Amino acid sequence: MAVITITEAAKRWKVGRATIYRKLDAGELSGSDLPDGGRGVDTSELQRVFGLIRFTDALTDDLRQAADAVKVTADEVLRRENEHLRALLEVKNEHIESLKQAMRLLEHRPAVDQDQAEQPKERLTLWRLLKAPLW
Repeated sequence: MAVITITEAAKRWKVGRATIYRKLDAGELSGSDLPDGGRGVDTSELQRVFGLIRFTDALTDDLRQAADAVKVTADEVLRRENEHLRALLEVKNEHIESLKQAMRLLEHRPAVDQDQAEQPKERLTLWRLLKAPLW
């Protein structure tokens, strides 16, 4: 299991530091070295000697504070995600409106009178221009 400091072990198992040191010196509890060079105790050894961990009010408060911090963090994440999704929705709506406007422009055909549609335009040729009177 994990190696923890003597102070942390005393807090978690609700025993004094002196008690842990006495057990270590007597050989009832085996110690371990911490990565920083300090002296520590393996949690499995603490469970063997002292039994299951005893939750103290301080530890329960620490757990509550950690849970509240996680809750606040989760609330903040959800709030930011909500803002982001609202912004995306607004951009989507604006894009849809621009597409609607483009479709209206593409579909718009100027009104054509039936008289203009039926009469073919007379072609002007060079011969007709020369034949036409000049006055």
